[in-house]
Amino acid sequence: MVSVSPRPMLPPAPACLALLALVFVASAVDPGEVCQIEMNQIKDRLQANCTWLGLSTVPSKLSTDIGILLLGSNHLASVSTSSFQYLPMLIGLDLSHNGLKSFHAGPPLPLLQELILSHNALGALPPLQGLPALLHLGLAYNSIKDLAPKAFQSLEKLEELELKGNQLQRLPEDTFAGLAVLRDLDLSNNALEELPLGLLTKLEALETLRLSGNHLRTVPTGFFPEDRFFPYIFLDKNPWHCNCSLAYLRDWITENEPGIYYQEEGLDKTKVENDPESVKCDSPAHYKGTPVIHFTQVCSKEGDKDTSVPKPELMDLPLSPINVSFATMASTSPLPPTRTPVPSTSTPVPSTSTTVPLTGTLVFKPPEAMKVTLDPATAHPQLILSEYRKSKEQCKKEPRGEVGAVLVSALPGRRETGAASRKVQCLCQSLADSPSCARSSGVMEPGREKEECLAYIQAFLEGNKEVTSHLSKSFLHPACQQEVQAHYPQLCMALLFRLTHLVQPEPQGINFFWGEYRSQKMLIPATPVRSAVGDLRALMQGAGYVEQIISIQKQGGWDMMMSFEAHHRGVGLLARAMRKNPVEERSWMIHHLLNVLRSGDKTQHLSALVFLVELLHCADLSYQLEEVVLRLRWQLSNQKLLVRWLALQGLLNLACQPEKVVTLHYLLPELLEQLKEADRDVIAKALMVIRHILTTLGRRRASRAALLVAEKILPFFDDVSSRLRFLTISLFGDLLRLVQRMDKQSMKMYVLKSLVSLFFHLEDVNPKVSESSWDTLFTAAALLGWTEIQPLIQRKETWKICECLLMRNRRRADDFLIESLVYIESPQDPIREAAVRFIGLAARQIEDQNEEKLHKLCSILNDLLLDQKPSVSTLASQTLLILKVTWNQPAAGCTLGALFTACLPFCGGDSHGERHEKQQQPVPS
Repeated sequence: MVSVSPRPMLPPAPACLALLALVFVASAVDPGEVCQIEMNQIKDRLQANCTWLGLSTVPSKLSTDIGILLLGSNHLASVSTSSFQYLPMLIGLDLSHNGLKSFHAGPPLPLLQELILSHNALGALPPLQGLPALLHLGLAYNSIKDLAPKAFQSLEKLEELELKGNQLQRLPEDTFAGLAVLRDLDLSNNALEELPLGLLTKLEALETLRLSGNHLRTVPTGFFPEDRFFPYIFLDKNPWHCNCSLAYLRDWITENEPGIYYQEEGLDKTKVENDPESVKCDSPAHYKGTPVIHFTQVCSKEGDKDTSVPKPELMDLPLSPINVSFATMASTSPLPPTRTPVPSTSTPVPSTSTTVPLTGTLVFKPPEAMKVTLDPATAHPQLILSEYRKSKEQCKKEPRGEVGAVLVSALPGRRETGAASRKVQCLCQSLADSPSCARSSGVMEPGREKEECLAYIQAFLEGNKEVTSHLSKSFLHPACQQEVQAHYPQLCMALLFRLTHLVQPEPQGINFFWGEYRSQKMLIPATPVRSAVGDLRALMQGAGYVEQIISIQKQGGWDMMMSFEAHHRGVGLLARAMRKNPVEERSWMIHHLLNVLRSGDKTQHLSALVFLVELLHCADLSYQLEEVVLRLRWQLSNQKLLVRWLALQGLLNLACQPEKVVTLHYLLPELLEQLKEADRDVIAKALMVIRHILTTLGRRRASRAALLVAEKILPFFDDVSSRLRFLTISLFGDLLRLVQRMDKQSMKMYVLKSLVSLFFHLEDVNPKVSESSWDTLFTAAALLGWTEIQPLIQRKETWKICECLLMRNRRRADDFLIESLVYIESPQDPIREAAVRFIGLAARQIEDQNEEKLHKLCSILNDLLLDQKPSVSTLASQTLLILKVTWNQPAAGCTLGALFTACLPFCGGDSHGERHEKQQQPVPS
């Protein structure tokens, strides 16, 4: 028996045509209409997520308010900046994972701060003109082989540059010229075989340099500028050739051990840790696998060692008072080759000048003959370096075993002798040096390191200004790590509020800082605020919180902390990073923050409040909870909007934790007062706190409170903010479910007032508002006992609901009609259309159909005949005809002639312009 396969059934011709029509319509939809729009909470900008949509062109109909556009993982082969000109607020653009072959710089994007072009097919560096505000440029994992000299010169504000995973083999010496504020440079996983000597010379702000995974065998002597400290250097996974040509790198790593890092990529997370031994020899064979810092080949100065770049020597220094300029400390220009007298404010001491080489043993006169003062004037930065090295050498002459005791005796409140002061400085110097230097100085004996580190930390915490000059290196000293970890919260708070004081406008900030250093005759840092931030970062690094440092840096937190206007935001990111710290540390911090809020120093209050609010996210913190709530309550009446917002955010953080929200019950009246605020963000925070409080009240109290809250929130149903509309409508639904039998009658009054607004927001363009309106309307119908409407709501039969609503409330039809007139002016097309339809239905239910009402309605509908939305104008014309037939009462301005004129354009008559001209003429009665 032969089986015959059935013929495939083809859809009938009309069905095929309908299917083709749907495909055509779908293809006509602009890609921007399917992008997900949301608020980026970190950047505080509207974000359009258009990833994984298969786009081959840039969307052209996004909202002009978009600040961040994500176009990754699409099929964009070529993009020009002209495609984004209609987005004037654009600050972030992600074009990664597109197979992009070209990026054209057309018209400028003046506000763009972040441009991600990673994981594409770019064969050369694209032109980068017209991006004056760019801070972060991602070019990782492309096919870029060469970079031209001064390739990034137009990007003067660039702070982060990612060139990882390209095919770079060589770099011109001035490749990065013009990038004076660049902080993070990633050159890892390329094919670099050599590095030019002056590559880093002009990168004065560089903090992180990634050279891992290249083909580097050596680096030129002097590659790392000697007067600079690099906190994060990655040198692993290179084929280092360990001979005398690498002796420079070996010595440099030994002296900069705290800044050498290793990064390990894992499936779950990336591990970053301090590991100087991660830099390993690849050749010769007998050194293969040996850490570079451990290869011990002895190199003669004249023979084997690379002497192609001679080390500069300092000029002979006359031993007279030296004027050190704050402005010139950041200079990196080389010293003049000839001996030049140093400017002085007093007569030089005769026969005391000496030549001081930059490296090696320093020869100098005793401190009594060297009366060096530090006042603002001009001097070369190498003078600062030489004075530091002289002080370090003097430490060798101090008796061992006495420094710790002398340091304690030098605390505030005790008289300091000259010898004691010098010994304090010696301890600071030895702590600040690398381990090899500390051991060679003879100051730090084994077994006494912990004691002396503790004394140093105590000196700083108790206000000794002598120790502040070398905080960063001291925190990173291996001998001090245990003490740094033990005193981390105290040190962190001290450094944070020191920084807060510095960023204040003068004279509170910088002048105060300078005064401290001048009074103690200490070296003034190149930039006091940046120096304070560096101390804080060094503390976190010494305590083992490297991942937190990187997280803050990626979000721009360190830069924010250095700005008076954005300082509080940077403090918030710092506190957010510390939410994972041990609970003991966070509890101590909260204790200290409460003390700051009690104090009279107003300059610290904002930073303390921001930090406290972030820590309140932690569920495991319950320390002094009642006082925390009391402090936040007092801030609700603060004159500053930001402080009130922060107080509400702190209360919200507590309200989200069921075991803590009970402490907020008594604040309900004050929270309702916050609904009178003009700022919508403050109102939104207050609404969210109120919602959490109501859910934890007892039934009786919750029912009574629901009546109070319902009265306050009804006006926000029609707010311009979709967020407030959603919050209030959904909260109103919760109130209806909370109300008890004895309060239902009172609540029905508020429900009837809300019906029209709820009905129109069924058509809200915001899907969250629309969905919450459906849910709340269903709950309202249940409370009113309108069982016949509930099935219609479940099936979302909008206009049957409207007819049923009007039929049940014929006596209120007039009120409903008046309430609906407000929605004629709604900026949302669906709501205007619904308002016109509602007017037509409601007008038929009005018992008092007089001429005045007809005239008013006709006037309103006539205005809608010119609406930009064709569906609205068409519906307005049809409604005019319905009113004419239903009321059967012609009124002035609403005659058959007027109706005929209104309908003519929809019957193939007048054009839009002719209709507008005719409507300006009087209509015959």
